[in-house]
Amino acid sequence: MAAAGAPASDAQVAGNPSGSHIGNLYPFAQQQADRAPVELSFLRAEFRDLRQWQKRARAKVLEHLLYDAPHEFNAEMQAEAWQWLHRWLSFKSMDRVEAR
Repeated sequence: MAAAGAPASDAQVAGNPSGSHIGNLYPFAQQQADRAPVELSFLRAEFRDLRQWQKRARAKVLEHLLYDAPHEFNAEMQAEAWQWLHRWLSFKSMDRVEAR
């Protein structure tokens, strides 16, 4: 509790004695953080060489960015995409004058 005349902290105003700014979500957030692997943290003892760490970290990032999934962008879809782009790149600058 804040002393008389002293401003109360955000946590105290919210009625949260833990001091967490996320209130009653703190236990859940902490649980997620505790179980989340920090396998690529450069602060781990196994990483002494920056280049070795970068190589491993980049491989993990690419693993999560790239996925093998079917992709189709046929002629009909391309035509629709060009029509959409044409609509959004066209604008009228004055009455009866259209800029493209």
